[in-house]
Amino acid sequence: MAVKKKLMEMFGSGMTNMKFAVRSSASGEDSEEMSAAGQMETFLGVGEIDEVLKTVVKCWASQFTFVATEYKRRNGQNLNLPMAVVIQEMVPSEVAGVMFTCDPVTTNPSFITITANYGLGETVVSASADPDTVILHRDYQNQLKPHSSTTGKKNVQIVMENDGGTKTIEVPEEKANQKCILDEWTIPLGKIGVEVESSFGSARDIEWALYQRDIYLLQARPITSLHAETDFEIMHELDGSLRSEKEYLTKANVGEVFPGAQSFLGATFISPIFQVVFRIIWNKREGKRIPKSVYATRGFVNSYNHLIFNMFDFMFRDVKKDGTLSNFSKAYIISMFGRLVDDPEILKMAGERNDPLPRIQSIKRIPFMLWVSPDISNVSRISKDTV
Repeated sequence: MAVKKKLMEMFGSGMTNMKFAVRSSASGEDSEEMSAAGQMETFLGVGEIDEVLKTVVKCWASQFTFVATEYKRRNGQNLNLPMAVVIQEMVPSEVAGVMFTCDPVTTNPSFITITANYGLGETVVSASADPDTVILHRDYQNQLKPHSSTTGKKNVQIVMENDGGTKTIEVPEEKANQKCILDEWTIPLGKIGVEVESSFGSARDIEWALYQRDIYLLQARPITSLHAETDFEIMHELDGSLRSEKEYLTKANVGEVFPGAQSFLGATFISPIFQVVFRIIWNKREGKRIPKSVYATRGFVNSYNHLIFNMFDFMFRDVKKDGTLSNFSKAYIISMFGRLVDDPEILKMAGERNDPLPRIQSIKRIPFMLWVSPDISNVSRISKDTV
């Protein structure tokens, strides 16, 4: 058999004195969107080669259990995913656990969280014991220093049996009341976590082990909760500054008044004042009340803390249904851009979105039009790409 042959090539006769972990590695498992931890079977402390072969088959078959198939259904995955089985030499760890290279709750990258217990790390991964927790603070140069530590109860630990498999034993009270990981190991372990994170390019959930003063990395996966959306984000996912997926915005003219990013004061006080003023102007000019709605005329749009004009609410407010510009619109556009913008796509959408003003309203605008542009017949044109 191929598996048996490969194991003998790698370990030879020494394999009889070794213990192995047999675990799954399926495509789509342990991504940033989902974690399949605990869905497929993992076998620890497997000794004899025939037992290794049996557990490999069991591990392959475990992806079709009820728990695994339902998890894949809920996350939109195919039920029969390609799946490998990893056979790893077991580390008879004295202390083991999990390290998050950012805060697993707040996702704050300034804090590295290390959890640890005596024996194998299975008690930490499965949450069957209350582990010790050490938090390291990381600055912008990746320099680490201790931040806080909490001693868990650690009432049980998992160790390997001599004849294969594992067993759960109680931790003596005196030993449980002490921290299982010494302070001298937390900083080196944290530095390794920083290196792993840098190699992958994103925060990692790392399983590690300590044995005879050596650190072993057992597994590294993305932190699934890092980009998870909160209930608030899901409820407001459609809220935004744009009313549709196709809008035309410009910084023309307004960039002189608000040249950079708005401050918090500007966003909460100054911008609303301008909105109120424009709303009053529109109400008087158009003879109808404009509703306070994200779908109604607003003029200003806040995008990435910058104040921007919505072109359909200002210079393209009075466009005929056939997409032609009125003289007033031409004058308004020239006053904003210094030249005429008459892109067919913009004009078509403006005509569909806005009703042309009544003739009496257009007549009232004549003085303003003449003041803005005394000669609109010889203006240069500009394409939409230049806006």
